[in-house]
Amino acid sequence: MEKTKEPTFVYYFYKDSTLLRIPFFIKLILLVIISTMSLIYSNLAFLFGLSLIMLILIFITGFPLYNFKPLKFILVSIIIFSLFWLLFSNIPGDEVYLRFIWGTSISNLTLEKMFFAVGKWVTIVFGGLLFIITTSEKQLINFLENMGLPKRFILTVTIAFNTLAFFMEDIKNIEHSINSRNVRKKGFIWMIKRKYLLGNTLFLSNIKRIDSLYQSYLFRS
Repeated sequence: MEKTKEPTFVYYFYKDSTLLRIPFFIKLILLVIISTMSLIYSNLAFLFGLSLIMLILIFITGFPLYNFKPLKFILVSIIIFSLFWLLFSNIPGDEVYLRFIWGTSISNLTLEKMFFAVGKWVTIVFGGLLFIITTSEKQLINFLENMGLPKRFILTVTIAFNTLAFFMEDIKNIEHSINSRNVRKKGFIWMIKRKYLLGNTLFLSNIKRIDSLYQSYLFRS
C-alpha cells in the first residue's frame, strides 16, 4: 500500500515522517532559540557552524533547495546588501583597504561587521526554512485551536497555509507548461509575456482555491 503524503508549507512529507511527528511547539521553540542565538552571538565560527547544521538538515529532508525560487531573491538581497555596506558604510578600523571618492572606506571592521550581519540572517533564513518545510497544516491548526484563538483567525491561517503550500507547486507546473509550448521563444519581450502568463494563471487559480477553502471551512464549522 502506497504511503500518503501530507503537505507542509512548501513541501510534502510522508505522514509517518519523523520530522512531522515532532510537536509544533518544540519546533517553534527551536526556531526562536536559533534566531536569538544568531542575533546575540557575534562569532563567525559559531554562525558558520549553525548555518551548516541547518543546511545539512534541509538536505536530509530531501527538500530541493536549488529549485526553491525565493532562495534566488534571498541571495540577490544578500549581495545587494553587501555591496551597499561596502560602498557606503564608514567604519574606522586598524587597517583600511580601500577609500572611495565620496568619503567612505573599506576597513577590516567594515568587512568583519558585514560578515557578521550576513551570517546572522543566513542562519535565521535557514532555520525558518527548516521550520516551514517540516510543519504540516494539521500541526499548525491544532496548535492555534489549543491556544483558543478565534475561528476567523484560524480560517485566515488555514487559507494562507494552503495557498502557500500549493503556490510553489503551481509555479513549477505552470512554468513547465509555458516553456514546453514555447521552447524556442527567447528575448526580453517574451520574458515579460511569460511572467504575465505565470502571474495571471497563479492569480486565477488561487482565487478559486481560496473560495473553495473558505466554503469548505464554513461547511465543517
